[in-house]
Amino acid sequence: MRGGGLGALSLLAPLGCQRGAQSLSGIALVRAELATLLDSQRTSFEAGYRTLDDGMKLVASIHHLSNVSGAMVEWWHRRRKSDEEFRQWHPTAHLHWEWNEQLNAGVSHHLIDGEVEKTKGQAREPREYFDVSRFPDAEISAAICSRGGPLDTDGWSGHIIHLCRDTDYGCEVRTRVFLGDFDPPSALESAALSRFVTDERLAWLLRHQSEEHVYLARFLPDLYARETGA
Repeated sequence: MRGGGLGALSLLAPLGCQRGAQSLSGIALVRAELATLLDSQRTSFEAGYRTLDDGMKLVASIHHLSNVSGAMVEWWHRRRKSDEEFRQWHPTAHLHWEWNEQLNAGVSHHLIDGEVEKTKGQAREPREYFDVSRFPDAEISAAICSRGGPLDTDGWSGHIIHLCRDTDYGCEVRTRVFLGDFDPPSALESAALSRFVTDERLAWLLRHQSEEHVYLARFLPDLYARETGA
């Protein structure tokens, strides 16, 4: 079993989505948004957050990691982490990580504005999100895909994707977090009234993603070499 790669997905809180019949929604919309990342090494929206046509929230960020390869990034996200390793990933916001056999998911504890947030993350195959036959032409070295949500709600309410390209300095990681795609749909009914994704929290997630990758580049090359012998 593989560990969930959702250490940064600290607020996959449900939000109401009004999905129009005339446009894409849910996973189809997620796939359409992600497909643009294979068309070009630069898009018009590389960092920030916005609301998609069906009401989902998208948080986009891009990271440049020196001396780190896409293979290392994928290995890290698949790894079942110790608390020490998890805290290295973000010393002030990361508290605890554990593997939940029942959920087949990693569980992350984050400190956000003085409160502890607990989220779950379950690894998914890249083919669920991408036409993986396009990866070689797009120079993709790794794609880490997960489903996530708050630990105290049933099912899943978001997606997080890390798409890597190796470079002469290390690798580039483009991260996309989608909030508000519910599986099963009934999860919306149980939690939407009590939690909302605010602009303030989306801005926190955007900054947090950036900080995580700065910390990751500091220790991952040595950890990877020590643990894999590569």
